[in-house]
Amino acid sequence: MKKLLIFYFIILLSVSTLFSQTLIPKITTETKSIKQSYLKDIENLKNSLEQYIKSNSFSDDIYKIDIPFTIKLFIDNIDESGNEIKYVCKAIITNEYDQRFFEQGWIFPYNTGTPIMRTGMYNPITSVIDFYGYMIIGTELDAISLMGGNSIYAKARESVEKGKISQWPQGCNTRIKKLEELTENYRLRKARYYYTLATWDAEDGKLNSSKENLNKSLDFIEQILTLQKKDRYTRIFIEHHYKEAEFFVETLQDTFFLPNLRKISSEHENYFNNISKKFNQ
Repeated sequence: MKKLLIFYFIILLSVSTLFSQTLIPKITTETKSIKQSYLKDIENLKNSLEQYIKSNSFSDDIYKIDIPFTIKLFIDNIDESGNEIKYVCKAIITNEYDQRFFEQGWIFPYNTGTPIMRTGMYNPITSVIDFYGYMIIGTELDAISLMGGNSIYAKARESVEKGKISQWPQGCNTRIKKLEELTENYRLRKARYYYTLATWDAEDGKLNSSKENLNKSLDFIEQILTLQKKDRYTRIFIEHHYKEAEFFVETLQDTFFLPNLRKISSEHENYFNNISKKFNQ
């Protein structure tokens, strides 16, 4: 299971040298309604965005973390009516595991050949890229250190705060709301951390500690769902981790946590029944 988590998180830790977190970009585009004449420009945009992500640092913590940063860009329109060519887009941003964000109404100017770079001012391309990069890294750091993403979340807020008073304010308030929904859900942030500890402890043979941390994680999840049953980020977390129940049953040789999992993920009742049958055989 540790190997499985490392495959998804691709977390490599080092305490001897100061490293920067690296986002591994993968950008795809959907252009069904766009004229063929723009396809080359869109390919240039995709390549420029990937190069921007590769060449910029998103954190300087002591952890070396290589994280998938996948963006599916849906280009709805290219507006040539003004002085600038404006792209009107939607996007799905993920870490290819348990984080998923949806960006709607992303509008930015782009001309092929114009460099995409980070400056001290708000930029409707780079500031939005930075925002979601920080969101993903912050959540990854929460998973390996209790509230470990705080400083990165502050960078996420800073990256879009200036946009509210710029000539490109579209979506900035919504992004801030997403940030607050994620960062103020302290129970989920703690659940994520204790879940990681439970996984590492189980892999290392620290079974009592693993059970304790798994209970803590599931207790926090239950508390969230009692208060807000449809919390989006909690549901994403559950949906991408419930199948790891089989690992815990096999490693801990115990099903003590399955009633809790059934409660918070009742739509997967058959899956949990199959695990129970397998364990009792």
